[in-house]
Amino acid sequence: MRLVYTQYTLLLYGFQTWSLTEKDKTKIQSCQRRMMRKIMGISLKGKIPNVTMYQLAATKDITHAAIKTKWKWGGHVA
Repeated sequence: MRLVYTQYTLLLYGFQTWSLTEKDKTKIQSCQRRMMRKIMGISLKGKIPNVTMYQLAATKDITHAAIKTKWKWGGHVA
């Protein structure tokens, strides 16, 4: 889905070199959800759960993909 690719490029540029903290994970997840809501036209007033929103967009939480990418890059560098 195009939505996922756009989010990855915007949110995870240069991610492999970051030291990821829980605060950073929360901010990235929050930003992803805001972007999804905006693109899909879902307002916060609709009170749609995050799980349902991920299912509608046919995507997963971006931090899982980010960590996987980071480990892949680490294996490449080592």
